[in-house]
Amino acid sequence: MPKATTTSKPTLKPTRTSTPVTTPKPSPARTPARTPATTPASTAKPTPAPTSDPSCPRIRKSWDTLTAAEKETFVSAIEIAMDRGLYQKFVLIHQEQMGNREAHGTCVFLFWHRKFLLGFENMLRSLGGQYKCLTL
Repeated sequence: MPKATTTSKPTLKPTRTSTPVTTPKPSPARTPARTPATTPASTAKPTPAPTSDPSCPRIRKSWDTLTAAEKETFVSAIEIAMDRGLYQKFVLIHQEQMGNREAHGTCVFLFWHRKFLLGFENMLRSLGGQYKCLTL
């Protein structure tokens, strides 16, 4: 029968014998990125916000107060916009917004339609020539 071996009891107090521990060497320091040269501040004046042509102020009139020539100009502009498919694009934009309730049934109804009509008016004015001063 084999002889039983005795094991020593674990030490409860720390020992004074040092245990070799390898300390990892620090990695070399990274070279900081170069700071780009600063660009001098521009001395030019900022570009002003686009404005409408001062010779074409946007004066809103009721349809009833338009002259026959003004009515004819408006109808002609609408016909050109329809021929070019521009009118239909605005119809689709309006229909799309009706579907997701962004333009109707909310507190932004008036704001949305004001911006929509301004865009429509700008489209008509972009037809150029006799339409450049058209106002809805």
